[in-house]
Amino acid sequence: MKQEQLKKIQIEEIRHLLSHLHGEVTGLDASYHRLLLVLEKFEGTTQFDEVTGVLSYETFGRKWKDHLSKAKALGQNTGLLTLGIDESLELQEVHGAGTFREVKKRVAQLLKRYESPNCLVGSGIPTETSFDFVVAFSGTDAEIVAAAEMMRRFVERIHGPVIDLHGKPSAQVQWKCTLSVGSKL
Repeated sequence: MKQEQLKKIQIEEIRHLLSHLHGEVTGLDASYHRLLLVLEKFEGTTQFDEVTGVLSYETFGRKWKDHLSKAKALGQNTGLLTLGIDESLELQEVHGAGTFREVKKRVAQLLKRYESPNCLVGSGIPTETSFDFVVAFSGTDAEIVAAAEMMRRFVERIHGPVIDLHGKPSAQVQWKCTLSVGSKL
């Protein structure tokens, strides 16, 4: 009987150690990921936009070339959409940079739902004010146009609290946004 109890205690200790080890490995993995982002930024090769989490414009450009080659080899049409958050300057001036960052994050989260082997999402040119995101599709012209319209309509449904200067959301003031879509089919 004592040996069974000893085995149960040992098994429980092993479970506890494994659980602790799992937590440590998870923490190390998160630290490793943050370190890679810092190194990429230091080297100037960041693959993702810092605010939105979508592909950086430079990485998008490289992947777009690959996307075009694959689509051409498969005989598929391609389309490139430019998406601009309407009145983005007004959003920034009236509600502040914190609110605009939040708007961009929320729009990016929505756009990222469309990512697939046939769809790439990237950030717009940082110095360009006419568009905030670029999206590349392969498929029929009708599929590309339908996806663009669906994205535009879904963005119109998102809203959120205005962020104050201290990063706190307002309970009284909400933002809404609309999206302008340009295309090259």
